[in-house]
Amino acid sequence: MPASFVTLGLLGEPVGTMILASWFLAEWPTWGEIIGGGVILTGIYLASRSTLSSPD
Repeated sequence: MPASFVTLGLLGEPVGTMILASWFLAEWPTWGEIIGGGVILTGIYLASRSTLSSPD
């Protein structure tokens, strides 16, 4: 697994933290945080798709 792919996965950590906080601590995210999480996940998807499809 390339290091660039692992780095992309680390960008999803705040999104996972937001989800866990809403489940366990009842801290509901604002609309800005939800939209930001969607942007982050979309960016991870697009970047990982191009990372995995490019030959090494």
